Amino acid sequence: MLIRGSVVWTTDPSRYQSDEVDHPDGSLVRQCNRKLRGAAMLIAENLIKCHPYYRGLSALWKQQKVDPRDRRCRIANRAMRMVYQLVGGRQLWRGKGVDREYLLAKLQEFHRVHKTRVDQVVQDMNEAFAWLPRSAYATEAKPLAERVRKKHRGVKHIGDLMIPL
Repeated sequence: MLIRGSVVWTTDPSRYQSDEVDHPDGSLVRQCNRKLRGAAMLIAENLIKCHPYYRGLSALWKQQKVDPRDRRCRIANRAMRMVYQLVGGRQLWRGKGVDREYLLAKLQEFHRVHKTRVDQVVQDMNEAFAWLPRSAYATEAKPLAERVRKKHRGVKHIGDLMIPL
């Protein structure tokens, strides 16, 4: 996928068929998906606004007098490469200089803050766990075990124990 100007271009092999001739891997053909482009541009704008690395890249390109539309396209291309690795490759993000946040602990905290129903929490946690690669199980379990250990340490008042019930 490549973002150029106002459209997202995907390249797909063309297919040539005639009588008994079938060439499924012909030359590459460009196709446009405007909704995908809109989502990519929105991601790029948010990265420029909220992420210091991309804000700095955009400022550097601005000094170099790069067109604002091209700056957004460049950042959108980088973002789409990251998203493809995460979703298509089912990988966890391991960026340079970025402390990886633990997915299950973050999901659990989100549901705690938003007071989500228990059945929905269990369903979401199971789906997130099924998505994780096996190599991440041990590291994802550490913050959850730490939270349980902190929660159950020491003497508790009977009222604190009754609140969740």
